[in-house]
Amino acid sequence: MNKVIGMLAVVAFASSMASAELLKNFKADGSVEAVGVVVQNRADFDKKAADKFGDVKNRVIVNATFDLNEDVNAVVTAVKCDRSYGQPSQTVAGGTADSFTFEQAYLNLKNVIGLNHKVGRQFYGNDGDIVLYYGPANWYTRGLGVSTLDAWTATWNKNKLTVNGLTAKVSETAAPAIGTVGALNDDKDLYGLTASYDYSDVVKPAAYFYQYRDNTVASKPNNLEVFGLKANGKYSGLEYGLEYAMNMGTNQNLTPTTNMDYKGSALKVNAAYGGLEMAGKLGFTGEFAMGSGDKKTTDKTDKSFQDIAANYRPGLIAGGIGVNNGAVVLTVTDLNDLTTWNLGANWTPSMAEKLNIEAKYYSYSPTETKVDGVKLGYTTYGTEFDLCANWKHSESVGLKAYYATLAFNKKFVETMNGVGAKKDAVSLLGIAMNVKF
Repeated sequence: MNKVIGMLAVVAFASSMASAELLKNFKADGSVEAVGVVVQNRADFDKKAADKFGDVKNRVIVNATFDLNEDVNAVVTAVKCDRSYGQPSQTVAGGTADSFTFEQAYLNLKNVIGLNHKVGRQFYGNDGDIVLYYGPANWYTRGLGVSTLDAWTATWNKNKLTVNGLTAKVSETAAPAIGTVGALNDDKDLYGLTASYDYSDVVKPAAYFYQYRDNTVASKPNNLEVFGLKANGKYSGLEYGLEYAMNMGTNQNLTPTTNMDYKGSALKVNAAYGGLEMAGKLGFTGEFAMGSGDKKTTDKTDKSFQDIAANYRPGLIAGGIGVNNGAVVLTVTDLNDLTTWNLGANWTPSMAEKLNIEAKYYSYSPTETKVDGVKLGYTTYGTEFDLCANWKHSESVGLKAYYATLAFNKKFVETMNGVGAKKDAVSLLGIAMNVKF
């Protein structure tokens, strides 16, 4: 199998080369995913209506690495995620499969001026981050898409300290002709600096600062800054994580006479405890997260928490497929004016050690229940319950079967869609497969 993958990757990544031997230390890996769901009541909250849809989506990720010389190696990632089951077959044209896109293409420069560099199109951050993430979407996200960033990153290590710098181009506007009078930078740029210290297993502190600069209106840029502190660790079987983030900067791109300062903040706390014995291994998890809202929209500050490219998605329905029924819209991807918490339990039976069963209960609420002195009319959006069975056949093959139900608060539904509006729960059934190679 690896030989076949290697041959295909060589053709895809180096078809113009006379020989694959030019790729020194060539290696290929990746994954094939398939996710199928059936969802009911998502569009009308009415269990008596024929509101049901199903979808099966694929995602193929192929990573290739090879050395250019003793100091530099290259990484290329090709992704295909545009086809659902039931659609017509796709062809191969010009040696490249339709819609097989190169999502990563960067160089690793090792220990150049004391730094390790990554230059080119690349993934950045960690899945589930409340501030910044570019990479493959969660397995339960509808569409299984991928986001990526054109960037230069540099990492410096000294004993237990790691420092990373980032400069990136989020979007590029066509450059004006050389010598054009008044030509200004009107791109969207991203800069960042992170530091982490591996003090011990008990505590690993970290800090970060990011600046997102939108120069679309060049003379009045939108300058969003996020500063954060976080720590994680493990003690006596208890794993924990803490994170606090705050906004800074100013949005000048509003009106000719108005600027708005960013003053939002967010907090996330999570914990997990395992190792309990009950006819197998039993564990518990919990998380609380809150992002500020803007309760006064007429002043010159925005107190709602603003992220740069968050990927915080709690819940298979609320954080996965999302809900859209009239004025009721709930798709959780960030912590802007959101307070959410969840409690979970997972169990691996001793009679079937490849099986893990996990249940989670989620709550979703607006952080601010009064805006500009007017009450919203509700204090919570609703709650969700998820149940997932994971079968780990091996390190390379995994299967999932899952069920979720999301019940909306009556006051929320009637405030948005009118008194007497239907409010039956949204339900989801799904299966997923992940094969690594």
